[in-house]
Amino acid sequence: MNECFSECIKKLKTKMPNGSCEFEMKQFITRLSNDIIASTAFGINVNSYQDPNNKFYNVGQSITRFRGSQMFKFMISNVAPWILTYLGMKIFDKEKTDYFTRLVIDAMKYREKNNIVRHDMIQLLLEAKKDSAQHWSDEEIVAQCFIFFFAAFENNANLICAASHELMSNPDVQQRLYEECLEIKEELQDQPLNYDIANKLKYMDMVLNETLRKWSFASFTDRVCSKDYKLTDEDDNFVFDFKVGDRVWFPLGGLQMDEQYFENPDVFDPERFSDDNKGNIKPFTFLPFGAGPRNCIGNRYALMQAKAMLYYLVINCKLERSEKTVKDIFNDMRGFNVNPQGGFWIRFVSRK
Repeated sequence: MNECFSECIKKLKTKMPNGSCEFEMKQFITRLSNDIIASTAFGINVNSYQDPNNKFYNVGQSITRFRGSQMFKFMISNVAPWILTYLGMKIFDKEKTDYFTRLVIDAMKYREKNNIVRHDMIQLLLEAKKDSAQHWSDEEIVAQCFIFFFAAFENNANLICAASHELMSNPDVQQRLYEECLEIKEELQDQPLNYDIANKLKYMDMVLNETLRKWSFASFTDRVCSKDYKLTDEDDNFVFDFKVGDRVWFPLGGLQMDEQYFENPDVFDPERFSDDNKGNIKPFTFLPFGAGPRNCIGNRYALMQAKAMLYYLVINCKLERSEKTVKDIFNDMRGFNVNPQGGFWIRFVSRK
């Protein structure tokens, strides 16, 4: 990851020969997210800043940006998946999924043949396959890598862009975060950020949690009912009768922007997640990664990536509003992706 961060910051600095620049951040950070996934999950080195049209990036873009028939099939798969099965239809284009299949299987075969060990997701899955009594197939391992890519590619970039937008809009928050990052930089003594040190960034955690609360990147999470259950309210009045097999959707944005759980929900306030206040948050009202044994498998991965990138950004640059910055970014969004029509325009001013 640090190698990818280094390339990203290097590219950013080339854009500001006079000490500042402004550009649309989503495209820039999506390339970073792409390169990190390529390295950590698929074991390949990709530099999307030097080669902006590399196949891994282009295939990823086409898979994660739902349009037209693909969006329609995705909605059917959530509401009535049997329809797709009956019609023999797939959500994703076969050519794109075949690309990932070849990528993973070829990597596994090459490593096993040449006794190569690389500390990434493919390696973890290969080791799990050897130790598991379930006899995982190659197809199942490919599926794990694919869903990891599908979940992380867009969402990780969205988290970094949204947090940067909030830091730009709240200079006092940005200044406090910068001071915390300076302390960590001194502790590192010019060494790259590592996982243990990153976990010391407590205010960074607060900023990211508040971003996750306010922006609700996953619109809902769902579960399948495993046993019959009668739901009652706080006064023990009957509300609903769930049956085995029922699929239940939980609207995350509705919970996290509800005034009865979060006072002034439209206000960006990291203090909600301070040590003194986070105990007051009602359980299961803040669910950015779901909850329970089926919560998001990429929870720590996403937070680690966002935390590190924001650390390098804030240390090197001051984030300011650009003339092209959208005034009301939430009203500017369309569809399911966090993708405002006017983009994430930010002005970056070098701190050196």
